[in-house]
Amino acid sequence: MKILKRILCLCLLMTYIQAFAQEKNDSITLFNTLSELQNLYRQKEIGFDINYTYASELHPDVTLDSLSGHLDIAGANYHYQMSNMEMTANGRYIITLFKEDKVMYLSKPSADSINPLEQMWLSLKMMGIDHCSFGKFSNFNSITMVFKPGGIYKEMRMDLDSKTGYPITMRYVIRTEMLLAPNEESADVTKEYGEYAIVSCNYSNYRPLIAQSGMFDEKSFFSQKGKEFEPAKAFEDYQVFIGSPNL
Repeated sequence: MKILKRILCLCLLMTYIQAFAQEKNDSITLFNTLSELQNLYRQKEIGFDINYTYASELHPDVTLDSLSGHLDIAGANYHYQMSNMEMTANGRYIITLFKEDKVMYLSKPSADSINPLEQMWLSLKMMGIDHCSFGKFSNFNSITMVFKPGGIYKEMRMDLDSKTGYPITMRYVIRTEMLLAPNEESADVTKEYGEYAIVSCNYSNYRPLIAQSGMFDEKSFFSQKGKEFEPAKAFEDYQVFIGSPNL
């Protein structure tokens, strides 16, 4: 079973995350902690590696699938690469390359957010956080969010390095059916693997970003002539799709 790219992208939420729990004290602590993390990313130009693993809740110690990716962040600009998908944003455009399908998908960041995962996070907030817990250990601090019963997500935990503030790991429990490929039957997979799946993300090799020439420049990917978008020579065999009106 393959982890869908749209679900894996959720692991980027900690870069820009904002949330509210039901309890007032929890809300303040959670908001302050994650706002500090958001500001930390905005102020730094860094790159780091991400490794994803998937397991069933029935057998959490057995890894069923894994993928590796890399994220570079420079203020409002970022570049994310995982397997055959690559995403670049520069405040004007979000450019997503699906390399296997030779597709370039162009969209505009929303007016009030540089986060391409905004809609995913809004969905999480709509489901509601039932309660939060916080832990402090010798080398890291942890935040655990438990969601209301019956939703897509059961819980999410983030561990942050106590010295740098950067994420070390993220683990979330999600309904197994949300990770299915289009040709997989929900009932069969749920029966074999259980109702919930565990997706874990490990973050490592934090280092100052050495930006390459044109790394965040849309001209490296396409040119615009009137209302037409043409892929750059490096992507001349790609088909361009427009995802936002008035792009």
